Amino acid sequence: MSFESQTLGVLTGATEITDLVPAADIYFGTAPFNADAPFIYCQKTFTDSGPTTDNGNAGTHRLDNIEMQVTVYQTTYAVTNALAQAVRTTLEGERTIRYILKDQFSSFDDLPDLHGQILLFSAWYQSQT
Repeated sequence: MSFESQTLGVLTGATEITDLVPAADIYFGTAPFNADAPFIYCQKTFTDSGPTTDNGNAGTHRLDNIEMQVTVYQTTYAVTNALAQAVRTTLEGERTIRYILKDQFSSFDDLPDLHGQILLFSAWYQSQT
């Protein structure tokens, strides 16, 4: 299973998140143009492929450090903050992939009147190649 599909599974499987945004409105990689709020958009911004962890055994396993941006959009500031906190709590509580919050900041887009919270994570992911 890929990093993207595992991350989507974690986010869409958390009722703390899906109580605030429908699972169908959580995207990784691409989001529909002019998507209606609320929605969550995730993207990988950087991958550092680390050394293999198999000590020369068959089936190479690599520990990758992936930088990921998660942006949550909502029409009110308070709900945007609640959604961002739910995303943070959910990802930091995950044990299959280790997500560590590096930075968080607010945004506002006045044309569609959307509040956003941008969360930057460093994620440690064991991949198979």
